[in-house]
Amino acid sequence: KQEYHDLVRVLTDKLKDLARFEIIPTYRQKESFGDMDILMDNRYRQEVRAWFQKIQCPLHVNGNVDSVLYVDFQLDLIFTHPTEIDMALAYFSWGDLGNLMGRVFHKTGFKYGHKGLLFLVKSGHYQFAEIPVSTDMRKILEFVEYDYDRWLKGFDAQEEIFEYVASSPYFNKK
Repeated sequence: KQEYHDLVRVLTDKLKDLARFEIIPTYRQKESFGDMDILMDNRYRQEVRAWFQKIQCPLHVNGNVDSVLYVDFQLDLIFTHPTEIDMALAYFSWGDLGNLMGRVFHKTGFKYGHKGLLFLVKSGHYQFAEIPVSTDMRKILEFVEYDYDRWLKGFDAQEEIFEYVASSPYFNKK
């Protein structure tokens, strides 16, 4: 855990002048880390790649994610449009929270993800379109009756994340 937090400080110092980035937070009591997820402004993807290649870090590309082995630690650089970084950070933060909340929203006919809240236009199982509804986290969370102020505080443990997800009246216990 300490090595992870030390690496956060080192990378923050090294990357701060290269591109806008956000290290995605996880629950605070997490004891071990298999990788580090970092949101990056996609306008600087080539410069970021070049920097890691210059210091001879192995790189694997999978869509908008570059996985880099840096000091024997895997970094997943998630390249995102600059206007979507804040929303993506909200969605990806706190481990599985965004994914679990996305399931609650899906049951209401919406999609919650790294681009915000979208309305799904469907006929049966065929989806015609996704209509953007909001990227305002307060409005998104209040839509399914999540406590925005609680969300702002973040989460110390996985149990808190599960309790938060289950706090919506739209949560299906099954």
